[in-house]
Amino acid sequence: MEYIHQEPDGTTVKYTDEMIKDLIISEKWAREKHTVNLTKVNFIRSTVHDFFEERYDDPSEQNDIVCTVDDVNALLKEIDADILKSSYCVEGKITFSISGIVADNEDEASDLAYNNVRLEYDDEGELGDDWSVEIISISRD
Repeated sequence: MEYIHQEPDGTTVKYTDEMIKDLIISEKWAREKHTVNLTKVNFIRSTVHDFFEERYDDPSEQNDIVCTVDDVNALLKEIDADILKSSYCVEGKITFSISGIVADNEDEASDLAYNNVRLEYDDEGELGDDWSVEIISISRD
């Protein structure tokens, strides 16, 4: 069966039973999604208000609101937002062993290892140029 709908501008649209069923389902889904989002917004609004109200000493005065980064991060976690992060510098020592280096002598094996060791860091951050390779010992396999 087909249903004919006339728009305010005079255009007519023909709908099948299947098209009307799909419209009803998508309208219901959109309404449910809107309700979920509205609930989430109200939760966030209330949570943020409570956070600052707890830290507001005397509303009759113009006091500052003081809180720690840990306090703010707890709030951000509670409302499912990204927490504040700090930048760190990490210094370390890497000990390694390379077997199977084919060379004429220990000096050549040492040079091959020294010249071919690479250090990479695959996440956010920048690897400094101040790293070094120290050959501790050399022995035959």
